Amino acid sequence: MLDKLVREAVAAIHAAFPDAPPPSPAEMHGDHCPECIATNAVFAGRRWQEITVADLARNLPVSLLTPAAFRYYLPALMLRSVEAPGLLDCVPEGVVGSLSPPNGKPSEDMAAVYATFDEAQIRAIVAFLRVFEAREKLDGYPPEAFEWAPVSRSLARAIDYWSGRMRAGGEAR
Repeated sequence: MLDKLVREAVAAIHAAFPDAPPPSPAEMHGDHCPECIATNAVFAGRRWQEITVADLARNLPVSLLTPAAFRYYLPALMLRSVEAPGLLDCVPEGVVGSLSPPNGKPSEDMAAVYATFDEAQIRAIVAFLRVFEAREKLDGYPPEAFEWAPVSRSLARAIDYWSGRMRAGGEAR
């Protein structure tokens, strides 16, 4: 089951996110602290397809990416998190958290980013989240309990938000 979800998520992410130039240096400019500078430097000038597990294994705080950087590098963050969650420490949790608006209401900056995702990209995000739902459930419960096993609050909130967007044809909620 999990292998199938992983394959589906990987295929959906590759299909939904086109090859495009990376954000400009001005869009990557997050310099209010040394951690922001270091985090954005890992990504700056690179295409999302070039980001590796090794790049992300430094326990990068995803929340420090500028909105433009988060939007552009989200497919790499999702793919590498799906491929090697155990090697990435807090990165997968950071990605899920960044996709999990409190009370279903994203901040103004994140609402602007979320609004740019088309239907295929929203489906890819949901497929990514379903992989982590399955991992959480299968990690702590027997397979027969899958339907009712709980998941973290952040993951449940993200699944609810993005599944709602998917049902609404991509419209923001």
